[in-house]
Amino acid sequence: MTVIPNTSSTQNVSICDGSSHTLADGVVVSTAGTYTSHILNVAGCDSTITTNLTVIPNTSSNQNVSICDGSSHTLADGVVVSTAGTYTSHIANAAGCDSTITTNLTVIPNTTSTQNVSICDGSSHTLADGVVVSSAGTYTSHIANAAGCDSTITTNLTVIPNTSSTQNVSICDGSSHTLADGVVVSTAGTFVSHISNAAGCDSTITTNLTVIPNTSSTQNVSICAGSSHTLADGVVVTTAGTLYFVYCECCRL
Repeated sequence: MTVIPNTSSTQNVSICDGSSHTLADGVVVSTAGTYTSHILNVAGCDSTITTNLTVIPNTSSNQNVSICDGSSHTLADGVVVSTAGTYTSHIANAAGCDSTITTNLTVIPNTTSTQNVSICDGSSHTLADGVVVSSAGTYTSHIANAAGCDSTITTNLTVIPNTSSTQNVSICDGSSHTLADGVVVSTAGTFVSHISNAAGCDSTITTNLTVIPNTSSTQNVSICAGSSHTLADGVVVTTAGTLYFVYCECCRL
């Protein structure tokens, strides 16, 4: 007579949480533990199979993501989204089980603003993006706002013209004239003064200064006793003598 030995074996099995495992005897289990199954081996004798079942937990995580309006975000499962909201993605974790990733997506709006700038002719203005301009017009600049998204700045640039004028001034010899910039002159010539006009830009004033010489003359006048003479300044005299009258012809100009 031959005695056939029974057989035994041990197996280690891992399943993901939420899954199940069918033992050798057909029993379905989903809880971690050690299970013993009995089946017939190939010789028709008892085969004892010990199963060490491990249940691997699934994982979950949350992430907060911000994007600029007009941009998009690719979720962990490859889905591309561009609208604010909460999205749930499922991928396999390092253990091959389910990893649930919740993404809270915020869409940050881009910003816009408009500014009106005036400069004097010959000057320049540096736009928000660093570009230097000197011609009147509307310029659009793009820079990053405080949130790192696009900020569109529209600049309406006005160029104010400088002004110029010419004046002709006459003074008597020995007098002086104060120019627009406060300089006092007494010599004939052409003088250029620069002051700010009403708009705060340069006003160039050209002054053509003429110095008119004073004149002198002597006249001998005789009158009869009892008569009178009216001097050039309107004074009436009746007594002999030398009389002086200062008359500035230029003051009549």
